[in-house]
Amino acid sequence: MSSLFLIESPLQLLNAYEADNYFKSKNNKYIIRLSNIKINDNQILKLIEFLSIKEKSFIIEINSKHKKLRDFLKLLSLKIYIFFVQKKFDKVFVGNIESGLFSFLTKNINRKKKILLDDGTKSLVVQKKFTDTYNIDFFSFYDLKPYKNQTIYKNNFTKLKETLLCNSLENQTLLLGAKLSEISIIEEGYYIDLIKKISNYFKNEILVYIPHRGENRDKLEKIQSEVKNIKIQYIDYPVELYGLNENINIKTVISFYSTALYTMMKIYHCESISVKFNYNKSEHKKEIDEVYNYYKKYMKVINL
Repeated sequence: MSSLFLIESPLQLLNAYEADNYFKSKNNKYIIRLSNIKINDNQILKLIEFLSIKEKSFIIEINSKHKKLRDFLKLLSLKIYIFFVQKKFDKVFVGNIESGLFSFLTKNINRKKKILLDDGTKSLVVQKKFTDTYNIDFFSFYDLKPYKNQTIYKNNFTKLKETLLCNSLENQTLLLGAKLSEISIIEEGYYIDLIKKISNYFKNEILVYIPHRGENRDKLEKIQSEVKNIKIQYIDYPVELYGLNENINIKTVISFYSTALYTMMKIYHCESISVKFNYNKSEHKKEIDEVYNYYKKYMKVINL
């Protein structure tokens, strides 16, 4: 089987790499979109090197915002390219079906030829929207219940786990940051208060705080100065590779409703703790509820 992968985020790329190995595909092609968001693009580029897939990758830069004429020309060229080359591939893997870019690029591709990749917790929401009469196959690390005529292929991170042979005696507790205030789900002051409550709850431990790539640097500096048992550690690769790159054992992972709570638990067999907060005024309340309801089945969910 030969496969075409359409990717625009580091997590999508990790999942594509696992799918590549799961299906033992040959003559594959990764079409990887860079968005001119520096921190996201840098993680993708580092991951391409780490996974040794540069020869399989076609990298194209299309701005996510403030598109110029050259961006639209690139987009049109890519659309024409995919229209012709997709005939050579048995399957087309899509990193985010709700992406305007990917919807445009794959509009004329037969639905039965597509397989979705996880793009964070939105997979849970996307699966809910499907029905027995309309659905797309999924390659997912979540335990999704398939609809009629839908196939769920299980991503167990098998290939990645082969490299995670850590001999370190150092155990760490990770606190994964979130861009909750940056995308206006809650106020920044409330977010910092939540971090202080988490710090107090785990007051006998040093928490290694790994920021989300979308977090504001001023907010992070406030956290570092105001919270004593937190050590902020910046990384320029997906957090799923942290244990491998830093050669440490991950004991516990703490966050809110981050996808990484689930992926880290699956990869490192560590404890994951999800922290609930007041998001009742958020327009995304229904989607956040879906994630917390799912997480309750697999990890400890606490209210502070």
